Amino acid sequence: MRSLVPLLASIVLLAFACQNDNASTENATIQMDSSVTFQTWLGWGGRSATDVPNPAKTQILDAAVNDLGLTLTGVPARFKAGKENPGMIGWDSVETMKLASQWAAPLKQRVSSDFIFTVRAIGEPADRNEIVRVLNALKTLGLVPDVWIVENEPDIGTRLPVGELADSMAMTCSVFRQQGIPTVVSGPTMSTVAGTLSYAQVLRNDSRLTGCLGEWTFHQYGTTTRAQLQALAALGEETGLPIKMDEHHGAPVSELMDDIEFANLAAWQRDGFAGNGCQSCYSLYSTPNGVQWFLAGNTGFYRQFTRAIRPGMVRWKATSSNGAVRAVAFGGGSKAAVVVQSSGGGAITMGGLPAGTYEVSYTLGNGRWTGAGTASPQSVTRPSVTITGGQDLQTSLPAAGVLTVRRL
Repeated sequence: MRSLVPLLASIVLLAFACQNDNASTENATIQMDSSVTFQTWLGWGGRSATDVPNPAKTQILDAAVNDLGLTLTGVPARFKAGKENPGMIGWDSVETMKLASQWAAPLKQRVSSDFIFTVRAIGEPADRNEIVRVLNALKTLGLVPDVWIVENEPDIGTRLPVGELADSMAMTCSVFRQQGIPTVVSGPTMSTVAGTLSYAQVLRNDSRLTGCLGEWTFHQYGTTTRAQLQALAALGEETGLPIKMDEHHGAPVSELMDDIEFANLAAWQRDGFAGNGCQSCYSLYSTPNGVQWFLAGNTGFYRQFTRAIRPGMVRWKATSSNGAVRAVAFGGGSKAAVVVQSSGGGAITMGGLPAGTYEVSYTLGNGRWTGAGTASPQSVTRPSVTITGGQDLQTSLPAAGVLTVRRL
């Protein structure tokens, strides 16, 4: 039996070594280069799409600003009937103002200077008189749209050919000029990135939109490729217009990483503020009974981004030594933040950050939507880390998840 002891010891040591190898496969060094910059961040949004009763509504608005860090919202204005509201022409006359007063105006009060207000024009082509009516109604709430999104999804009304959509956008621009307001048009907001790209290539050459087309907006349903996102980034760079993702119900966190890194995304709005508790409502918050409410689905993972990447920050080049550990970095002025997604956890070394004290937090899991649930995964905050100029920041992620460091 004694002769087996060395053999058993060797087996134990070999197994331990294999465990260590497996545990350390996601170790990474992430190097920031603040001299190589990309997009400027504009904001994080929640759609004003569903009404919920107080007190949950007020508490959700407070949390959306103070905890999630949302700064933009949009209300719908419907110009023709669609599958969602068949036969409800003039729906905007009631719903637009209700949602604007219940969500947009209170959000503006809480956000102040970083607030971005959008109108989602649903069911193109729009009607000139209806646009003026919506604008005048919103003025009574002290709201002037910063952005007017021309939505052209085939499941809402009828998708217009690109020429007719261009005509509608040009007409909308003329209304803004006549009204003397600085609102810009955003589009073409197709269901897919591929569709958006195909329409955008035509719209970019329409001189009627010069000075009025303010951003390229898309929804992200169907399959999206890295090449398509990079084409969006090139379009933004060539035209000087920011890129915005306006809707994708329940999108996984990996998609947000793709959009930021490959499309040079400047603003992101996944879903509506709050829903009534159904598993497929995809809202950021859920309130099944109008009293208790909670952060829903995979929103907790997005919180790692939204609290750290703030309006006005500029994306820096971030290079990871491990393809399984992705990172995006933003900074500017006294601010700096790095968000990391790892498929397995491990030790993480960050270089190139400015000196200062950094908050370190993480949320464990794969970041996918699996239903509203009863709560979203919560973050864990570690003790702050202080680094001097030129010093690396050392941290770790215990398992798969999203980790954030942000300068305090």
